[in-house]
Amino acid sequence: MLTTSEPTSNCCKNTDKEIWRQTHEDYYSPSIHVTEQGTIGIKCGGHVIVATVQDWHNWGKEALLDAVDHAVPAEPPKPTGEQLKAIGKVLDGDAPREYAAGDRIWTELGMSRVIDGSKTGRRRWHLKDAPTPEPALMICNHAGECKREEYCERKKPHEKLPACGFTISYHPEGCPFPLAVCVPLVEPVVHTDCCGCDSWGEKCRTCFPRYGEDNIRRNYTPKEPEPAAKLNHHNFSSRPCSTCGWMKDGFCGCTIECHGDQWKAREPKAEPGLIDCKIVGGKGNELWIVDMPWGNSIALYKAVGRKDFDHIETKNGLDFEVLGAFNPNDPPAKCWFRK
Repeated sequence: MLTTSEPTSNCCKNTDKEIWRQTHEDYYSPSIHVTEQGTIGIKCGGHVIVATVQDWHNWGKEALLDAVDHAVPAEPPKPTGEQLKAIGKVLDGDAPREYAAGDRIWTELGMSRVIDGSKTGRRRWHLKDAPTPEPALMICNHAGECKREEYCERKKPHEKLPACGFTISYHPEGCPFPLAVCVPLVEPVVHTDCCGCDSWGEKCRTCFPRYGEDNIRRNYTPKEPEPAAKLNHHNFSSRPCSTCGWMKDGFCGCTIECHGDQWKAREPKAEPGLIDCKIVGGKGNELWIVDMPWGNSIALYKAVGRKDFDHIETKNGLDFEVLGAFNPNDPPAKCWFRK
């Protein structure tokens, strides 16, 4: 700041103390100085702004907070269904929106209530209380067949009462079903078309009014499910059929009613390029041993790992390409290798 040293003189004294200049001895470059009163002056582009240290600090703080606000992601965090269920809330709206004081919002830290003085203009998912489910109605399990004319609170849909769980106590006098209990009311299924109905004749003609206001089928009777197709039964439990070549749990896929009369054992046929080796052992905890014709007998589990292994054939003619637990009544009999 320039001050006059004497009232009658045109000379001025510079009382500002420069503390920084971007380019030394370049009086047009940005600089910072301290005035005699202790304020801070900053010069840039020929303009000087002088303010107290507190003002400079406040401006910097506001600029920093504004930068943080603008750094919020475009898509704010959204709670999952499990998170909402845990706090008993649901989303209020189908998109995030700006919040105000008193709103319940979802933040990176979870649910939060906006207090007075909070920054606005930021978008968040809003929350509201989840709707309280209506209590299930109860009704007597004999309400449909009860012909008692006297009033009974159990015959009509009602909220759960303390007496609903008792059978003998709290029954009205003369109740024809002393062991009746109240059960949750299940609304009947309403059908508005004939799809899947098994009614016909007079029952079908009186199912719904021709000129009625609704299309509800009053005599709707579901069709009985068709029985599963039965497979022909053999007198043998786990042997392949010579007709269809398939057998499982005493049934085969034959199209004729043979009942085992025309069943014949399937003779194993050696495929071209394969040789068979007898499998022995397997008594108790003994290993199954493959008896090689060339003299090197090996355990069955090692034979399966050979490159020339093809399959295992059981006593009843079943083929396996992997090693597993065998049926005690159908042990492995041959191990086939590729030539």
